[in-house]
Amino acid sequence: MTRDLGPLTSVVDLAGELIRRPSRAGLDGHAPVLAVLEDWLTTRGLPCRRLHDGTRRPVALLVEIAGGRPGPWGTLDACVDTAPFGDERAWSFPPAAGHVVDGRLRGRGAADSKRTRSARPG
Repeated sequence: MTRDLGPLTSVVDLAGELIRRPSRAGLDGHAPVLAVLEDWLTTRGLPCRRLHDGTRRPVALLVEIAGGRPGPWGTLDACVDTAPFGDERAWSFPPAAGHVVDGRLRGRGAADSKRTRSARPG
């Protein structure tokens, strides 16, 4: 668990968990990352359902949050995969670390889609 950041603690912890699930485009499946997101959402009372491709592989989550009044609705769409790690010997820490060091979250995806997905899941 991350040091207490108030309401952001669970979001930073979620981002770390996502980073610890390798999801390199074309190499790893989406299921482990989607499972982490699904658990985080449902424990917060946000039911979701998995969407599958033509071969029944899980590829996305759908979360619907009803508003309190009629009006426009929005959609958030973000990928859950990352670029490959490249030469892991060139990294100064493991690419799937997912730990906060000196106030910075480390690992592939920490500065792009996995962080964004954590900040605004769904």
